[in-house]
Amino acid sequence: MKRIAIFYTVVGLLAVMAIHMPLFSQTGEKGDDEDYITYLKANRNALNYNTYGLIEGEQEMVVKVYCGEDSQEAILSALQGFDYDHFQVEKISEDQVIVSVVFRAAPASEPAAPVPAEEEEGQTVETAVEKKKCPRRVEVQVRRVEASPFNEYKYLEGVLQFDMETEVRSEMSGTVKEVAVAAGDRVNEGQLLVRIDSTVLENEIKSIENLIEKWKQLLNQRRNWKERSPRAEKQAEDKIVEAETLLAQRLDDLSKTQFLAPFSGRVASIVAPSAIMERGGSVFTLVSERRLKVRIPEEDAALFSEGLAVKLNLKEREGQVTGRVVKTDVEAKIVVSNDDLFLAPGTPVAYRTLLQAHEDAVVLEAGEVLRDAGVALVYVVNGRVAAARRVVAGPEEGGRILIRSGLEMGEEVIVTGLDCLEDGKKIKIMVWDAEKQKLVKRKKVKGEPVAVAPIKVEEVPPVEVKEIKAKKANFWRLGAGLGFFIGGDAVFTDVYGILNFGGFVTGSFTFRERVEIFFAAAYLPAGGQFTGFDEKVSLTMIPAYLGLKVLLNPVKKFTPFFGAALLRNNTKESYPESDTYEDTSYFSNFGASILGGAYYPLGKKLDLMAQLSYDITKTTLPDTEESLNLGGLRLLVGLSLILGR
Repeated sequence: MKRIAIFYTVVGLLAVMAIHMPLFSQTGEKGDDEDYITYLKANRNALNYNTYGLIEGEQEMVVKVYCGEDSQEAILSALQGFDYDHFQVEKISEDQVIVSVVFRAAPASEPAAPVPAEEEEGQTVETAVEKKKCPRRVEVQVRRVEASPFNEYKYLEGVLQFDMETEVRSEMSGTVKEVAVAAGDRVNEGQLLVRIDSTVLENEIKSIENLIEKWKQLLNQRRNWKERSPRAEKQAEDKIVEAETLLAQRLDDLSKTQFLAPFSGRVASIVAPSAIMERGGSVFTLVSERRLKVRIPEEDAALFSEGLAVKLNLKEREGQVTGRVVKTDVEAKIVVSNDDLFLAPGTPVAYRTLLQAHEDAVVLEAGEVLRDAGVALVYVVNGRVAAARRVVAGPEEGGRILIRSGLEMGEEVIVTGLDCLEDGKKIKIMVWDAEKQKLVKRKKVKGEPVAVAPIKVEEVPPVEVKEIKAKKANFWRLGAGLGFFIGGDAVFTDVYGILNFGGFVTGSFTFRERVEIFFAAAYLPAGGQFTGFDEKVSLTMIPAYLGLKVLLNPVKKFTPFFGAALLRNNTKESYPESDTYEDTSYFSNFGASILGGAYYPLGKKLDLMAQLSYDITKTTLPDTEESLNLGGLRLLVGLSLILGR
């Protein structure tokens, strides 16, 4: 009767929930009530749920409902008036929860089992033995406790979600003229999805094009006047430029009235036809079905390393997929490739991660550990009798249980005849006799090793760890960019100015992870005029560097460096408009340079490089005794391509 009462209570609860909120997929196991199972099979499709049935022995039933987070108020309302034991709400994503409602039917006449007083681990306790025919002296087999490896895992659950989701908003206002797809449709990259009415904009563009043509005709007429008017021609030219600028703006606005799919995926939501679109309004939301994710709880993120391969067990169907751990500033997640569209968002999955690898642990078979009113017990040999020992049991893996405390290495645990044992029960220890091919009583001989019952120890499953390939320590860089030169000589700056610029190329080889040998060459032209002379003069400098850089530890994304180099400066002075002075040939001088800068990654193979150096070099101009300081500050800014890493 109590089971029937529970059954109708749950059916009533689910009926109310079906009215108040949408029910999604459930998971669970069938109970042992045949009438209940028959009803469940007949009505499962209509109610759209699965449940845990009545669990044998505990008289307990759990109803699990997957639903939206905004449905919690309806859930609480549905529970009112029902005799449930308790419920729990577990958040599994940003907008979904699992509601677990527990119903219990305690026996009406049988009192609850007494809870034993708290005892320290390892203390002998008294236990009740079921009435059955048992000998006064029980034949048992034993096993000596020895150190064994044990991998302890933490088991987690989650739900597959879209990893890539993009909401497109409008930069234009107007009326939606065309909606080419519907929510739920699959689309390809570049496919037209929405178009805003652009009739007014197209008419304005046509008017601007006519205006430009009119001004061009007028400008042509003014250029053919007998007496040309520069002012009139300038006015027409300005009008043409103004109109062409406006035309470019309107053409850009016209392109913003069409909305294309940025990538292939499924349309999650889309604006309605004929809707009034405001600037910044949502046009559509597109999700990629080919890349799904499972969010790792924040408190467990530290247990997963970047790139770790994790196996996900599908809970609603048989199967297993493998994903990779990806960590960002926002979340830690397991990303799964779904190119074949086999997986669906909302699918519940289960996975695990290694919590601790125990090398020398006390491990027992699951059948060797008994449970009595929630207390874990084992029987150990105490002379000629069995002693019930309370232990602290840990997790179970592959039929093996980790014993955290209560047993010591070398103790003998009783592994057979447990159903006839109680604390203080007399025992007869039996061992296997290979010659007689049967169990015989163990003879106690001093120094003789104790024969133990054979036990099957399952192989501990290996921990799956991604092999992360280290970046190559040796690689090349090729770069180019702009160079800026600030002269350090007063005569030089009077003639050529303070700041001059040109271009540079550079190449380097990185070895020992932090040391870089590099070569660089710059082309720095400068032009000016000597005071009191009409001729113009130009100076061309081609400095070449060979040196070393030391790379420091990255700061955020920047990799700073410093170094020094030998410098050879090639200089040429020329007079492009002079008949008096002749150009000099290139003359060289040597010097040194100290430098510092940083790399900033723009991609896997491309860095932005900025380098500031101070060059120390002097030269004597040809055919004169005049010394010229060609040193100064040089700033190089450019791109660096990485090869071989």
